[in-house]
Amino acid sequence: MTDGGDAIPLAKPVLGEREEALVLEVLRSGRLSLGPRVEQFERAFARWVGARHASAVSSGTAGLHLGLRAVGVSDGDEVITSPFSFVASANVAVYERARPVFADIDPVTLNLDPQAAAAAVTDRTAALLPVHIFGYPADIPAFERLGLPIVEDACEALGALHADGTPVGGRGHPAAFGFYANKQITTGEGGMVTVGDLDLKRRIDSERNQGRAPDMDWLDHDRLGSTTGSRTSPARWDWRSSNGSGIRWPAAPGSRAATRRRCQAWRVSSFPARTRTATGGAGLCSWSSCRAGWTATASCRPWVSTRSRASRTSRPFTL
Repeated sequence: MTDGGDAIPLAKPVLGEREEALVLEVLRSGRLSLGPRVEQFERAFARWVGARHASAVSSGTAGLHLGLRAVGVSDGDEVITSPFSFVASANVAVYERARPVFADIDPVTLNLDPQAAAAAVTDRTAALLPVHIFGYPADIPAFERLGLPIVEDACEALGALHADGTPVGGRGHPAAFGFYANKQITTGEGGMVTVGDLDLKRRIDSERNQGRAPDMDWLDHDRLGSTTGSRTSPARWDWRSSNGSGIRWPAAPGSRAATRRRCQAWRVSSFPARTRTATGGAGLCSWSSCRAGWTATASCRPWVSTRSRASRTSRPFTL
């Protein structure tokens, strides 16, 4: 994989003339913070993943942090999460003076094992933070049966589906998505939190913007907050717009199809004996068809579901 011909890049965001034009449009508007594009992006994103609400934030990490605060995690609490993840999954608990508790992972899906999580529950457990590792859906229904608040680390899972067809981020729990340059869509930096409860959205919207409430004056604050949200330039939210109709997947259909074929061929030739649907049929990985056209970080792994996605066409975000 060093000759360049067959290399599958870890990340290669596709930014074209349309993206450049929309960034310039925002820059020339004079609204570089709290602009209308942020709210448009939120509505489109929520609609696409089947969530009632979405809040744009400055990163996936910020989204996880605000999600834990929204479900009430605080000093002295415990948050059960996966030891196999980016460090942010644990850091966000520490930010609230809570203790991250690591439970074992499933050897096939590499996601947090629900039985191991159940065994780790104590009277101090305030929340579960499962990670959809490499975009493969964690078994959220099993975690729901534990009766604890759930915050989903969906930073790698945009486009993934649970076994019942529900998109990751659409089950109502706070779910954090990341838009760093190696994700399915990118805003350079940025993130999104989807929620099913309007009060949670209002809290997240306030705390991402220094604790301001929508009906308060500029210097009125009713809670502790920070600049973890929409003060990120709206131009960044526009970087995924294309064709004048909304925010779309960052690649032309032709390049997606070519990358998908290369990825599938590499996966089958490399892991002919182990490529199979993961235990329990947990769903469809967000990367399993190389839909974004520019990455294959998890789609070529042997634990990824091999069920066909040919019938599911890529849907654009429509503003």
